Amino acid sequence: MSSLSEQLSSFKKKVANQPVYAKPQVHTSTSPTASVRSNTPNEPTSAVSSPGLTLKKRRSKANLVYSQPADSGVGTHYLSQLHYAVEYLKERNDPKTAEEIASYLSTPLTPMLLKLLKKNERIYYDERTETFAFKPLHNIRSAPGLLAYLDSQKTHTGMSIKELRDGWPNVVAELEELEKQGEVLLLRTRKDGIPRMVWRNDKSSNCVIDKEFQTVWHEIPIPPTLDLASELGKYGLKPTSVDPSTIKKPAASTAQKQKKPKTRRGKVTNTHLNILRDYSSMKH
Repeated sequence: MSSLSEQLSSFKKKVANQPVYAKPQVHTSTSPTASVRSNTPNEPTSAVSSPGLTLKKRRSKANLVYSQPADSGVGTHYLSQLHYAVEYLKERNDPKTAEEIASYLSTPLTPMLLKLLKKNERIYYDERTETFAFKPLHNIRSAPGLLAYLDSQKTHTGMSIKELRDGWPNVVAELEELEKQGEVLLLRTRKDGIPRMVWRNDKSSNCVIDKEFQTVWHEIPIPPTLDLASELGKYGLKPTSVDPSTIKKPAASTAQKQKKPKTRRGKVTNTHLNILRDYSSMKH
């Protein structure tokens, strides 16, 4: 025990005799540029401030995602502004001035954007009124305009409703009303019943059928749908609902006529030559 106490007392004396050093104070500047400017070219930059700043910069860059642009509303690029302007004119469906377009885009129209708007093939620019209007595929925007266009056609060619919707947003509702009035004929999709094509209904071809003939027509018995194809086949008629390639043809008879053997005959050629004549009688 005495040895342990002696060792402890000697250790305390050594610790007490150690010199005391003052703690160094590091003065950090508020801006990184100030600390860099204060250093001389031969002196290294602060070992405490610079690593911390680089770590912060690296962390901030690592958090950025460059795969998609930030959602900033109306784009500032010329093509983005041009796209929004065309869609705006398409929805409004009436001429707009440059000031109205700039108010919608929330940005002034630059000379470059004005040039792009005037040269765009889907935009009509009126120099007299200095207005812009959307130019649809067909200049049809109402029911009277559609009927007038269909009446002017020489052939009964239908029109795509998808193309009409380009300049006529509520075309489907007005076409259904025209269909109820008997002015047009609509072709709808089989699945959803959405109108796809439209034709003019030529009322001049409508005729009145006598009731007596209608009664006789409806009294004709019609076989069930499953037996309709076979019934038509009995009379030599091909049903339109059946693929002709699926109809089984009657098998050919197994007894085939016996063919006569062909006889080959030799063909005599060069009969006009004298060398082929018989000169045996001229021998002595």
